[in-house]
Amino acid sequence: MSAEIKQILDLLLAHPGAVVAFLGTICASYGGVLAAGWRAASYLNKREIEDCRRQIGNLTSGHQRDLDRLAKQADAGALIDEQFPSIGELEPTDVPIGLPNAEYHRDFNVVLAPTPPAKLWVFEKSTLKEIFSTWFGSSLTDDPHLSAGYKLISGEQEASCLLWRGKSEVIIEDNPVMKQMYPFIIVRSIPHEAGADRTTGELLNFFDWLRMWDEAMPNAKFEILKMHRIQNKAYLRGYFRFTGLTIGESPMKPARKYDEYFLMRQVFVARSDLSTTIVATGLPNHELVTDPYYQPLKEWWEALRLVKTRVS
Repeated sequence: MSAEIKQILDLLLAHPGAVVAFLGTICASYGGVLAAGWRAASYLNKREIEDCRRQIGNLTSGHQRDLDRLAKQADAGALIDEQFPSIGELEPTDVPIGLPNAEYHRDFNVVLAPTPPAKLWVFEKSTLKEIFSTWFGSSLTDDPHLSAGYKLISGEQEASCLLWRGKSEVIIEDNPVMKQMYPFIIVRSIPHEAGADRTTGELLNFFDWLRMWDEAMPNAKFEILKMHRIQNKAYLRGYFRFTGLTIGESPMKPARKYDEYFLMRQVFVARSDLSTTIVATGLPNHELVTDPYYQPLKEWWEALRLVKTRVS
């Protein structure tokens, strides 16, 4: 057994909700897609099932288009996520020309069309070191578990990345480790040599972070909902479940203690000719599909284009 496979098996044993799911048949109708999706998605916990049911109850033409896309992806054996169907269609392509309101990022081989709305997202170039420091403060280096995890990314801490930061910030008032959360999208691009493949390595890095979190924050457990690995691409979606967290959402309102609070996480890795693109997202929420940033995050994925070479 390879070391990589052993690491994945260890993670799955430590997090019983983690199941690798693949939909491998054509689903020709709305009912067929949902039935097949639920049969394959036995990992969905009660909370996400209720989210799906709520969406079904408010079905629109947009949802129907999502289902049609999922059926095609299932037939093609592509990455599939019912909540974010456009991710299964992402493939590095030649530089798109003539996209309206496009936002080009030449150093990261990505294009967004249209540009995410400034009223919701603050865009900036940053580094992982700066971003993690806002989340954890001095705990990033003072806490023994966090500092151990931080060393995993220390070689890339000064490398530039793209950050879309949601304007809805929450302050954590009773946690010795984490200080702040906000909706975020981080894009990194890592050059590689011909034949190199960082897709599995990036997932394993995230698993190492999970082990660090388990030790640093005993009131937070991560549950994996989606985990796919196909040629040149990998994808993971899950969420941290916090218990007994006191959240300050507005200076005009008193802080509120939640029995349960969540931080949804996504990691998407795509290998192109000369670089690997990594997209990491986070969405703190009390209830996912009713959160005001759920739809904007979905629209960001819809706007994303991957390009094979740097935009000139």
